[in-house]
Amino acid sequence: ALASAQALGLDRRRLLDVMAMSSGATWYGDNIDAIDWSRQGYDPGNTIGIIEKDVKAYLDALDDGGGVFETALLDELRALEPLDLEPGPQS
Repeated sequence: ALASAQALGLDRRRLLDVMAMSSGATWYGDNIDAIDWSRQGYDPGNTIGIIEKDVKAYLDALDDGGGVFETALLDELRALEPLDLEPGPQS
């Protein structure tokens, strides 16, 4: 959402404020500027790579044979590119 907002010329802080007050509120969105790895893209050796391991463990626990959803989820995670965003002011 932030990369799309930036591409459209929208103010990132305003978008984060709207997200924080909506049903789209998340801990990650509320703390994005304070999280040192928040702008990383996928790399097997970084935090996003660790998240991949956790997602795989969750999918294994579902024990449904690894369908289309599971494959698509992992493909999207692996396709994450670094966010090139200017940090906003801490609110």
